[in-house]
Amino acid sequence: MRKQLLLVGVLMAVALSAFAKIQSDRVFEERFRIAVIEPSNGEFVDQIAVKLPVSAKIPKVEVFADVKDMGRSKSDWKKCNIETKVCAVGDVRIVRFHRVEHRETDEPWQELSVDMMNENPTQTRAVKLYVTYQPQSGAYLEACLDDPECGWHKRLPASQ
Repeated sequence: MRKQLLLVGVLMAVALSAFAKIQSDRVFEERFRIAVIEPSNGEFVDQIAVKLPVSAKIPKVEVFADVKDMGRSKSDWKKCNIETKVCAVGDVRIVRFHRVEHRETDEPWQELSVDMMNENPTQTRAVKLYVTYQPQSGAYLEACLDDPECGWHKRLPASQ
């Protein structure tokens, strides 16, 4: 009887430990933003951004470009190399990344954005910013709960 109680106690401790581990290692979530960018002639960059919970861990950031159907077909997306800032779609390139925390609101958040340039003189291109993240300390963005494409796209002068 004593061995059985000890075994039950050990099994409960293992189960509670596993449950606590699951709660502390929250599942990774994904957020993306797609934008169609016009030719820039070197004068403009297109900033594509996603909103994330403040202090989120970001293990993976991917950027893709498309020329055929502006992103409607998943198989047409071509990868951009974040290290070299070169995209497989040769006339699209990464200019820079930004990661900024915004704590001025009731619900603090952060942005992760990429500035892209379309160097084709006449054709538009589609760009997708895809971010895998892990919220920390129970943080989430109520405004983005049901919207994996929570973010924005804006055109800026290239000198900014």
